[in-house]
Amino acid sequence: QHDQAPLSIGSAAFINEIRAQVEVAIEEADVVVLVVDALSGVTQADLEVANMLRRRQRKQEGKLMPPVILAVNKADSETARMNAMDFYSLGMGEPFAISAIHGTGTGDLLDEIVAHFPAQVEEEIEETAIKVAIVGKPNAGKSSLLNKIIGKERAIVSNIPGTTRDAIDTPITIEDQDYILIDTA
Repeated sequence: QHDQAPLSIGSAAFINEIRAQVEVAIEEADVVVLVVDALSGVTQADLEVANMLRRRQRKQEGKLMPPVILAVNKADSETARMNAMDFYSLGMGEPFAISAIHGTGTGDLLDEIVAHFPAQVEEEIEETAIKVAIVGKPNAGKSSLLNKIIGKERAIVSNIPGTTRDAIDTPITIEDQDYILIDTA
């Protein structure tokens, strides 16, 4: 059974933390990845997080910044992948149907993330690292996605909502570019 309760009810114990993490993500990240759960479908919590992100984006040079990319996780079956299209209703653009556990669709998702990065940066690693925040409601699969991207078990994965209690910054380097992946609570 999936929780369809609004964020303020279904995740009451985490509401302040979730809002705070969305604020941190939108202020610090160059790109935000909103992770939602294909098996749950579009929930009130997803709508609330999407609205929080949209309200905090700013227009720069005709583009909304930071860009928000929608990852529909747990799309392990053809039916779940087709249901991922329902997430267009969040108004966050094209939903990328993925399976963080199996790695399905993560290549296309990463290509989309990288497409939003600046061409080149010339400062120190901490200053030049491109920051990517992974956000979403509890238990959507954010930590599983982080682990799949970096190729090791960096974040604890559990079916217990709220396992990730603080934002986890994971520095990685791909093709001589430094990145910091931010797995939010």
